[in-house]
Amino acid sequence: MPISKLTIKPVDYMYGAILVRNIGIGIQNLVIARLLYDATHSAVDFGLVLVLENLIVTSLQLFAGPLVDGGRQKRIMATADVLTGAIICVASMSLTQQTVFQWIVAAVVVMSITKPFFSSAAFAIGPAIAPGETLIRYNSFSVVMIQVGQIIGVVCAGIFLGHFGSTPTFFLNGLAYIMSAGLIGMTRIPVIEAAPDSGEKQRLKFFQGWGEFVEHLQIDRGLMWQLILVNVNFLLVLFVNVALVPIVAVDFHGNPYWLSILDGSFAVGAFFSSSLIASFITRWATRRTVLGGLIVQVMAFVGLALGDGRLQMGIFLLSMLSMGMGNTISLSAFMTSLQTRTPPVMRGRTAAASKTVLAILSMILIPLVTQVQTLSLQYGILLSAGIGLLFIVIILVLEHPKLVGNHLFNEPMSR
Repeated sequence: MPISKLTIKPVDYMYGAILVRNIGIGIQNLVIARLLYDATHSAVDFGLVLVLENLIVTSLQLFAGPLVDGGRQKRIMATADVLTGAIICVASMSLTQQTVFQWIVAAVVVMSITKPFFSSAAFAIGPAIAPGETLIRYNSFSVVMIQVGQIIGVVCAGIFLGHFGSTPTFFLNGLAYIMSAGLIGMTRIPVIEAAPDSGEKQRLKFFQGWGEFVEHLQIDRGLMWQLILVNVNFLLVLFVNVALVPIVAVDFHGNPYWLSILDGSFAVGAFFSSSLIASFITRWATRRTVLGGLIVQVMAFVGLALGDGRLQMGIFLLSMLSMGMGNTISLSAFMTSLQTRTPPVMRGRTAAASKTVLAILSMILIPLVTQVQTLSLQYGILLSAGIGLLFIVIILVLEHPKLVGNHLFNEPMSR
């Protein structure tokens, strides 16, 4: 087909933005750690930077939600990426041995400020760019783009760090964000209903906006529990990320290629499952699709913990493949249900509230899991499986008619 006759849909530009942005994130995760370690020869500063990032992101979630609900979500996303890309490019060109830490902190501060606004706007924009039944496809393929993008980013970072050094690699990181902003700007997005009294009045009524949201959650208890429980999928990915390096160190003698292979297996699983989710929901409904995806993830953790002997490599690969499939299925179904049941004027606040819950749960559970892993890697991985199983039990208990019942997923229990 001639290029002139190719039809590029708005959603395709957004897929491109998600892919390019996550290539930048994949580069960023390695290059910042490398820059700080080369400058200080200590991992302590990198830990301090991560703590700073979490504190800023968590504190700004409350402001991001109402602003996003005031409208102009596309502009918010593009502006966030332009600012992030610009500060990284400037920092990369200004680095010296004496100023590395200062410029990294400056870049992380800007990234942390823009991150909650971007994520809340991205959540709100999904149902507008992919209305109706196409939303599940959009969410599932977005998960794939995130995974593939970050893997490409890690590979690019390794190549660029080896051949060109940290400074050009850091500049490439910033360039990826700017390219993402350009693709977002090219995306045509229908007008999204804005919260009443948006603009200056809305900013003055910050607390009133959150008060209205809390009142809505009291009426729709299913929405309240959904924005909490959806985070189990993000937590399980964090758990597997903190387990991968120790697994490779213990079972594969620290071979870095196995780190890429196992991470790649997760992405392959996510890719192959993305086209199946719509049919799963049609056949089994959201509830069973979510539970099925979570059960697969729990079983994958058990496989990672107990894999041994001649079949060890195969078990690990199958476990990571299953993890990618289960996570994509559960997260996409959960996220689509959450987006569609949330009133358009409250999607920004819903995303902000959910991310705040995730930050709190992460600060509690990640140290717990990593501490157990230092005592026994196997028990740490099994603890991750146990946390996933606990969330499954919570979902099943909440479905009791005397609690939330069929309002949890907003569908008949018979399904």
